[in-house]
Amino acid sequence: AQWRLKTMRRGGRLAKVWRDRYPSARRLVATLSASVEAQTRGVPTADSVALIVKAGAGGLVRGAMAFEEIERSDDLARLVLRGAATRADLAATIDAVRAMHDRGVTHPDLNLGNVLLRPRAQGPPEAFLIDFDRASFAPGPLPFGARQAALRRLERSCAKLTGAPGPFGPGSEDLWYTLYAGKDAELARRFADGRRLGRLSLAAHRVGWRRNTP
Repeated sequence: AQWRLKTMRRGGRLAKVWRDRYPSARRLVATLSASVEAQTRGVPTADSVALIVKAGAGGLVRGAMAFEEIERSDDLARLVLRGAATRADLAATIDAVRAMHDRGVTHPDLNLGNVLLRPRAQGPPEAFLIDFDRASFAPGPLPFGARQAALRRLERSCAKLTGAPGPFGPGSEDLWYTLYAGKDAELARRFADGRRLGRLSLAAHRVGWRRNTP
């Protein structure tokens, strides 16, 4: 199989200071372990191959992880930006996210760029979730609050990319929740009850964004 090598980089407010440097290899090893644990639990993701760690000045380290290439896949962010995402792509994404939650996995950086979609000759596309840095694992399915927070992260990611929290523009933001709830009327009701607070949360996040989206 083909491999993809990914340089590990820091996120958050200090990303420009730390960039790709870490005080030790601990977090890099934890990311590798999290990727393996997610796959062991049945989360569709890329197969981990290797972790490469290089020591640098001041005791800091840099790292890269190798994964098996998911051939013919494209990330959801590019599909949405090109206007090429379909409802089937969204349904496959949400199915993978809900399965991950049912298996007790919290993905702290769930965004459109961390979802890979691969078309199939027959049937819906396959969805894969990647980048399990700082992921956490529960002994059982995640509670409602964690699930709602994950969908709000998808909304924010979409809004940062396109200006609209919905994958198909204004008015489609509820699609994340509708697909996730499916035929579960009680879950749909709880999502609906939280929509006002979710919109306020998104508005608060927009204030801190460094540039305006289209």
